[in-house]
Amino acid sequence: MLATMAAFPLDSIKSRLQVNRYDSVMDCVKKTYVEEGPKGFYRGIAIPMLTITIVRTLSFTIYNDTKQFLHQRQLVSSFSARDIALSGLAGGMSSGFLISVGSCAFELVKIRSQLESAIAAKQSRPLKNINTWQGAREIISSHGLKGLYYGFNLHCLRDTLGTGLYFLGYDTARFFAEKKIDEIEYRRSLEPTSDYGFVLPRSALPFLCGSTCGVTSWFIIYPLDVVKSRLQRDALASSIVTTNSTHNSQSMNGQQARLSTTKNSFGFKAAFHLFQQLISKSNGGGIKVLYSGLSISAFRSFFQHGVMWTILESVRNQIKLSCET
Repeated sequence: MLATMAAFPLDSIKSRLQVNRYDSVMDCVKKTYVEEGPKGFYRGIAIPMLTITIVRTLSFTIYNDTKQFLHQRQLVSSFSARDIALSGLAGGMSSGFLISVGSCAFELVKIRSQLESAIAAKQSRPLKNINTWQGAREIISSHGLKGLYYGFNLHCLRDTLGTGLYFLGYDTARFFAEKKIDEIEYRRSLEPTSDYGFVLPRSALPFLCGSTCGVTSWFIIYPLDVVKSRLQRDALASSIVTTNSTHNSQSMNGQQARLSTTKNSFGFKAAFHLFQQLISKSNGGGIKVLYSGLSISAFRSFFQHGVMWTILESVRNQIKLSCET
């Protein structure tokens, strides 16, 4: 929770860079501060703070249970790099797929709160001071509970692929790093006087492997996250505009328009069409648009995941020691 709170302003900046055009990261920071004040960097933080513990606990539980299932049935080996990678991928993808069912709604509400300024600009209206709960009520009142799952297919794909690559990267990096350290320690035991140079301490492995796999997996799925965020922003803004016009006119045509705004908005065909628009230099801005905000996101992921794995492995080791004694 502390890591989430500390890194949340970076996540907010990342979301804004993905869907709006700024000259630089600092330009985004300055404009956000001028238009919304310090609280603008924490829009939508209530949902992540309330759910992060549950989501991460479930994620790691599913990941560990899947790996344990594979090992118990001797489908994979603990001594094969390939099997380590496959079990990490299977555990991560299972975790990402199942967790996405709940996290999609939470993330959509977070995006709604974070992107209030962008949505207000698209609607040509003044900026409202909307919090997380108001954003959730607004979506539910307009479209019911199913409205919280706009973009679920893209969200599920991102989480399934991203989490699979994340745990695959961590398990594989940890396997090779520990193997190398074991080899050096064995040689040292045979030739204590030999100089093997600097050897990374085992205690640093969780941070190094966690931060590296966090940045790497995020880099791979980042374009998909950009497309998903833009589709969700446009659908939220359009649906709210049409909903307001429906309430004002009370007409059947308005009702049909409201329902049609999100029809097929999040199909893979729509996502691919937006992808083509974004990478088109005439309509979008080239391939670099797909990585808008990546630097700030990578900076956040590096420390957040490094610290998370360090704490996790430390607590896990303490529990093992307590059980043995």
